Amino acid sequence: MEEIKTIKQIFRYHGLDQPTTVHRINTGFNRAVFEIDDKYVLKICLNPEKEDGVKREIDFYLNNNYSFTPKLIGFNTTKNILPYIYTIESKQHGQNLFEVWKDLTKEEKEQVLRELLSIIKTLHKRDNPNPEELTNLFNNYLNQAIRSNVLKPDQIDQMRNLSQRIIPYFQNTQFGFIHGDIHFNNIIYTKDGLKLIDFESSRIGPLDKEFDTLFRMARDPDSFSKGQNKEDYEGIIDFFIENYPEVCGEENFQNHLLIYDCINSLRWIRLYPDYPRYNDILFEQSKKLLK
Repeated sequence: MEEIKTIKQIFRYHGLDQPTTVHRINTGFNRAVFEIDDKYVLKICLNPEKEDGVKREIDFYLNNNYSFTPKLIGFNTTKNILPYIYTIESKQHGQNLFEVWKDLTKEEKEQVLRELLSIIKTLHKRDNPNPEELTNLFNNYLNQAIRSNVLKPDQIDQMRNLSQRIIPYFQNTQFGFIHGDIHFNNIIYTKDGLKLIDFESSRIGPLDKEFDTLFRMARDPDSFSKGQNKEDYEGIIDFFIENYPEVCGEENFQNHLLIYDCINSLRWIRLYPDYPRYNDILFEQSKKLLK
């Protein structure tokens, strides 16, 4: 009942009709998400560390008006209504792509990928390169892992060596605006076409960074959505490599993907120090980057 009271207060503040039906669709440490009257999605950021991402998302919606994104109905970053920042978006009427992918025909899947590629290209506005940000992110996760005592001395030395190699790999790389977290949970399949949601990770970065999460999802879809059949996702990686050569055809594309894998593995290894894939990427596959 207290949640309903708070949501009504939020809607009153923004001059919206008082909600009649409220359905919680997500809650956790980072955010609570509510679907309201089949028209709106209220996202409340519970984790202060994620607030910068929400502000980036707000800035994106305020400065862009694409048919493939939600509409920002309201937001508040002042915390004068409740002690969290929040957004109100238009609801996207459809299903996330994981829910329908296995039932699509081969031709329908290819059409979806072509539409997704068109969306990605629309987002990719070129900008000035800044590879130092990747090095800083790598070093931040490395320091967290060191403080957690999950790395051996020789592993720390290997990672520090790798950190020094990142910037040279990104010379002459195309940088620009990216969504930063494209996977099928963030793509809504509707009768009006695909809708892309959750822009908290959007930023200026290497354009090929856009394929980091998407390709990890294609390699291991079950880790993103339980019950997925890996065979249903074969061909996704090849499709984008073949159809976006101006980005995926760059000389260091595969090396970049491995660097992104290393950054992601460093991010999580302090929590899952025995996970075989993280250890393989960081301490075996990364050796390719040190030659």
